[in-house]
Amino acid sequence: QLYEQIWKPYCSNFSNWRKLNKLNYLYSNNLSPSTQPESLSLEQQSDSS
Repeated sequence: QLYEQIWKPYCSNFSNWRKLNKLNYLYSNNLSPSTQPESLSLEQQSDSS
């Protein structure tokens, strides 16, 4: 009983954490550091000129 009380929340937390990690991973891949600064700097350049 005690084992179940501990294990079930842990399992659900772990699955939630994996979902979050997947989302974060996809999100950071879409806004990859190699492309984002380029677009930002391009916008700033066009603004100044």
